[in-house]
Amino acid sequence: MLQKPDGSKTANMIETLKFMIEQLIPEDNAQDDTEHHMNFRRLLTEPIETTDREFTQDEVRQIIEGFNPRAGRNYK
Repeated sequence: MLQKPDGSKTANMIETLKFMIEQLIPEDNAQDDTEHHMNFRRLLTEPIETTDREFTQDEVRQIIEGFNPRAGRNYK
């Protein structure tokens, strides 16, 4: 059990976990953002530039066909 600021204690595991989450994870409020947070939010909305490409069906098929679920295990 944890003691709350009002002096009462949590009654069970669920209440304790809820209390911990409320205390440790702040509400996400854009109005409270610093300059750093505003820049970070802006970056999250921009598309990520990458040179990655999607796998082809043939590449996926080759990987699946080459998969050996018993590799590295000691089956008898």
